[in-house]
This record gives sequence, C-alpha cells and structure tokens, in this order.
Amino acid sequence: MSECVGYIVSFETQILGYLALIYSGEPTYTSIKGAWLNDDPYAVIHRLAITQQTPIKGIGSTVMKLVEDQVLEDGFSNIRIDTNFDNLAMLRILEKLNYRYCGEIQVRDGKRMAFHKELTKTSPLSG
Repeated sequence: MSECVGYIVSFETQILGYLALIYSGEPTYTSIKGAWLNDDPYAVIHRLAITQQTPIKGIGSTVMKLVEDQVLEDGFSNIRIDTNFDNLAMLRILEKLNYRYCGEIQVRDGKRMAFHKELTKTSPLSG
C-alpha cells in the first residue's frame, strides 16, 4: 500500500470526480481546536471533487462509502477529513455518513472544519 493514492471516479467513459487517499497522516491534524475521537492510525481523504455536470445523484456519498471499504481493506479503522465552512455539499455528505465534527484545524489559507469517523466492519446478513 502506498502512502498516498489518487483515485479517478468514472462511469463508462465519463470522469465524475477525483480524490486522494493518504495513509501517512496529515501534519496539520496534529494541532486541533477540539479533539479527535482517538489517536489511532488513520487515513485522510483530501481533494474530493465531484463534477456537477452529471444527472447522477448521490455520487459523493457513494464514493465516500467505497473509500471507507477500501480503508478497512487496507487495515485502517479511522478516517479523518477536513472541509471549508461553506462547503455545504460536503458537510451534508459527512453528516449523512455519520462523520463526527471534532473541531477546527489551521491550514495555509485559513481554518477548516475537521471530521473523524471510526469504521467498523459489517458482517453480511445471514439467511
């Protein structure tokens, strides 16, 4: 597993988005006005961008769920992510997927909202 992996999100021949998944931590996350859920190793999602030029709804949530599965497969059980205060689409996705707001971090261009999710493996339904 690489420390940082970039993913292109596509459907048939159309590129729908991009994200970076980082496993080596995030230096700006060492100082938070607030508190992370735990200090365990974590994956970081950066630069999630989804096109607005498609009629397909829910791509962002679907991508985030796929990323969670990949993070678990790669042996991590925590994801951290930050976003701008005015990124309403991302804030809705994070709320929908039960990411917990942990506080504010400082990046080069200002403050960001920081979120954390502890992942659990779900077992298939028996039947």
